[in-house]
Amino acid sequence: MTQQKKKKKGMGCLIFLIVVVLLILGVFLGIMGYINKHSQPMDPGNTAEINVTIPMGSSTRGVASALYHAELIDNALVFRIQSKLNEFDGKFQAGNYVFSADMSMLEIMEALIEGVSYETTRFTIPEGYTLAQTLEALAEAGLDTLENFKHEAEHGKFDYWFLEDAPEGENRLEGYLYPETYEVYVDAGAHGVLDKMLSQFDKMFTREMANAAKNKGYDINEIVTIASLIEREASVDKDRPLVASVIYNRLEKGMKLQIDATVLYALGVTKPVVTLKDLEVDSPYNTYKNKGFPPGPICSPGKASLEAALEPADTGYYYYVLGTDGTGAHVFSKTYAEHEKHADAYRKWRDNH
Repeated sequence: MTQQKKKKKGMGCLIFLIVVVLLILGVFLGIMGYINKHSQPMDPGNTAEINVTIPMGSSTRGVASALYHAELIDNALVFRIQSKLNEFDGKFQAGNYVFSADMSMLEIMEALIEGVSYETTRFTIPEGYTLAQTLEALAEAGLDTLENFKHEAEHGKFDYWFLEDAPEGENRLEGYLYPETYEVYVDAGAHGVLDKMLSQFDKMFTREMANAAKNKGYDINEIVTIASLIEREASVDKDRPLVASVIYNRLEKGMKLQIDATVLYALGVTKPVVTLKDLEVDSPYNTYKNKGFPPGPICSPGKASLEAALEPADTGYYYYVLGTDGTGAHVFSKTYAEHEKHADAYRKWRDNH
């Protein structure tokens, strides 16, 4: 073989080698680009909390699957590759985690390795619970001490627009701790738990509802107060707009509201029958003695009562009393004479049952 042919052959081998290297480099860069693309946050800027549970003994494949189904990653295979490349396999810890869609894959991996997990607990506050009942229930659930809950309810700083009309003092949050089933971190503390409940009220009671209240000539606290009266007086949904109509009709005519639930609130008790002695309690919440609204809400109203407060039925009713069918529904009257007739019928029915 001549020297020239040897040079040409050597040059050809070099070019082939360069091409092979470039192809390998291209494939490598393509793979790394693919891995990098699918390692980015799913939704940058979205900090909404996403709860994920990693069971004990989960493999990297199992962890990847849990994250994929929680929509925190969009490619389980890339997660497994990243885990292998970073030598993370076998280091992920089980637990309850809180992530968000604006976290990158590596940020999630680091949190799983550190084992920064959060245990949560559930609690339910029924509609119609007073502030006192709510705080006691939260303390009994072990979320914090009753003393801390009372302190936060009266003095805690909560930046919500709807609290601007709320009265100051220990009853400041009465009516605004929305009755619902919640899931919170076990170490959220009194402030965190109350803030979560206020946040739910904020979601439910919209600006449109506030504007509707203003159009009726009432502020938010007055509407929530009316809703709380409806909540404690009506146990049947169909009665709520009718009870609301009685309240508005009495306010418009300048009559005392004379609502038993306000007397019981003033006494701090719950019982089925209000006595004549109870009606004498000296309190601004006693609507048998004082005209107009009580100082504020008397419980946490649910959605149906808030809607009834904003959209009362159009009636000529001024009175109501429990009916005799045992359903908890009321009988409504336009005149006192008619009301007394229904009230007497109820008393006789009650005495026989």
